[in-house]
Amino acid sequence: MTLPFQPGSIPARPGDTVYVDATASYNLRSHIDPMVAGVAQTSTEVQGLIEFARSRSLEVRVQTTGHGFNSILPMDGAVLIRTAMSLPVSVDPVRKTAEVPAGATWGDVVEAAAPHHLAPLHGSSATVGAIGYLLQGGISFYGRQHG
Repeated sequence: MTLPFQPGSIPARPGDTVYVDATASYNLRSHIDPMVAGVAQTSTEVQGLIEFARSRSLEVRVQTTGHGFNSILPMDGAVLIRTAMSLPVSVDPVRKTAEVPAGATWGDVVEAAAPHHLAPLHGSSATVGAIGYLLQGGISFYGRQHG
C-alpha cells in the first residue's frame, strides 16, 4: 500500500510532520484542524490514540485517504486517527470475499483480487479508501448494472 504520508511518533501536534501528513486532504479547500493526529499502522497504535483521546475527554475522528474530509464532523478539539494498517488485503477466491484492513484503498483490493480473476465493484479512483467507499457510497463503473 502506498499512501501520501508515513507513520511516525503519535499523537502529533500542529506543525509536526506526522500531523501535516495525517491531516492532508485531496480537497485543498478543506480545513482540517484536529487537536492532535496520528497515522496508525497497527491496532496497538489505534488503541493508543483512542486512549489518549479518552484520557482527555476528546472526540475521535477516523479517516484513511482524505477523500471524505468534507463529509465528517468538524475536528476542532478532536483526535484524528489516519488508518494505514500494515496488513495486506486477503482474498478468498472460492467464497469470492475479501478481508480488507483499515486504511486499504480500492487499488489494494483490486490488486489482491485480480490474480483470482475477480473484480470488486469500485469507483474510478484507486486511491479512495475501500471502507469509506463502502460506507459512504460512490458510483462504481458497474453500479448501474450490478448495484
